[in-house]
Amino acid sequence: MVTFRTTTAPTEFPIPSEKPSPSSTVVESPTLSPHATWTHGEAGPVPHQDMVGEKPGLRDADIEFPDGGLRAWSVVLGGFLVSVGTFGMINAWGVFQTYYASNVLSYKSTSDIAWIGSLQYLGIFLPGVVSGRLLDMGYFHSQLIPAAVLIVVCQFIIAELPERSGFGAFIVVQGLLVGFSAGFVFNPSVTVQAHWWMRRRGVAFGFVAAGSSVGGTIFPIMIRRLLDSSLGFRWTLRVMGFVLLFIFTLACSLLRTRIPPHPSKGGIFNLGAFKEAQYTFYVLGCFLVVLGLYTPLTYIDTMGVDVGLSSDLSFYLISIANASSAIGRIVPGFISDKIGPLNTQAPLTALAGVMVFIWPVCRSLGTLIVFAILYGIANGAYVSLITTVNAQLGSTADMGRRYGMCISASAFAALAGTPISGAILGKTKNYTPVSAFAGSVILAGVICFLIARWVALGRWWGRF
Repeated sequence: MVTFRTTTAPTEFPIPSEKPSPSSTVVESPTLSPHATWTHGEAGPVPHQDMVGEKPGLRDADIEFPDGGLRAWSVVLGGFLVSVGTFGMINAWGVFQTYYASNVLSYKSTSDIAWIGSLQYLGIFLPGVVSGRLLDMGYFHSQLIPAAVLIVVCQFIIAELPERSGFGAFIVVQGLLVGFSAGFVFNPSVTVQAHWWMRRRGVAFGFVAAGSSVGGTIFPIMIRRLLDSSLGFRWTLRVMGFVLLFIFTLACSLLRTRIPPHPSKGGIFNLGAFKEAQYTFYVLGCFLVVLGLYTPLTYIDTMGVDVGLSSDLSFYLISIANASSAIGRIVPGFISDKIGPLNTQAPLTALAGVMVFIWPVCRSLGTLIVFAILYGIANGAYVSLITTVNAQLGSTADMGRRYGMCISASAFAALAGTPISGAILGKTKNYTPVSAFAGSVILAGVICFLIARWVALGRWWGRF
C-alpha cells in the first residue's frame, strides 16, 4: 500500500509555508524505470525510482500537497481562466473558418484557410517542451505575462489586416503569433496545478480544462454576433482583445508555483524517457488522437451549411460541442481519481473515434446536435486527462518537461490533421472519407494507450 506521510522538504528546496488542508497527502509518484517495483494503493500504481535521465532531487515523497484549500482552488480558477482565453478562443476557430471562406479570404481554398487554425493548434502544443522545462526551472510568470500581452496585442493587429495585408499576414499573426503565445500561457498554467494537488489531481485538472469548453461556447456566439452586427470585423477583434485582457489580468494574479526549481540534467529534452515503453506508447497515442480529434470541430459548421442548414443556425453546432465538452472535462476527473486516468481516458477517446465515423450520416439539425453533444463529451475527456496521465508517469518535480515533450509531439499532429482533412474534403466533396481518416487515427491512438497500460502494469487490467 502507498504510505501517506507529512514530511518537510530538504532545506535547500524551501517550499512556502502554508497550512495544509485536512486532505493533504504526500505520496511517492509513479516514475518510468523498468527496474522499479510497482505497488498499488489509493493513489494508483507507484514505482520507486526516478525517470530515466532525471537527476535525483526533490521527490513527491518529500512534498506535502495541499489537495484543497483556498489557495489551491484559486490556482485552479486561474488555470480555468487561462483555458477560457487560450484553448477556448482557439476552439472558436470554426467561426472564423466559415467567415473567411465567404468574406476576406474568399479567394483561398478551404484547405488553405484551415492552415491558420492548424497553426494555432500547433502553437498551443509545440511550446510545451520549452515552457514546461522553464516551469521546472522556476520561470513561471516571466513566460506567462509577456505571452498573454502578445495575444491581446495580436487581436488589435488582426483587426487591421483585411484592408492592408493578404493571406500571409493572417498566417503569421492569427496563426503563428496567437498560437505560440497561447502555448506559453496555457501549458505552464495547466502543469502548475500538479504543484498543489496529488490525490485529487483528476478533479483539479478537469476543472481547469473545463475553461476551454466555456470559452469555446461563449467565443463562437460572441464572435458571430459581433461580425453580423454593425460593428463589423475590426471591432469584433478589438472587443475580443479587451475581453482577453481582463481574463489574463485576473488569471495572472491568481496563478502561483509552489515546488522549487528542479535541477534535472538534459536541458529542455529528456530523451531518456522514450526508452520507457509505456511513455513512448502514450506519446505516440496522443499524436495519433490529435491527428484526427479537431477535424469535426473545424468542419462541423461547414458541414451544417452543406447539408442545408442556414449559416445562422449551423455555427451554433460549434458552441454546442464545446459546451458539452465541459461535462467530459469535469466528470471524468472524478472518475479518474477512482479508477485511474488512463482507464478513464482510453474508452472515452474510443467513443470519440466511433462518433467521427458516424458523423457523415448526421444530415439533419437534430442528428448533428446529438453528434455535437456526444462528440463534445468524448473530446473533452481526452483533453482534460492528458495532464493527469503524464503526472502518473513520473515525479511532480519533472512534470513540466515530461508533459511538455508529450504535448509538443502532438503539435505536429495538430498542424497536419485539419489540412489533411480539408484536402480530402476538397478533392472528394464528401465527408465520409474525411471521417474515415480522422476516426481511424483516433482509434489507432487508443490502441497505443492500451499497450502503454499493459506495459506499465504487466497485465491488461488494473488501476492506471
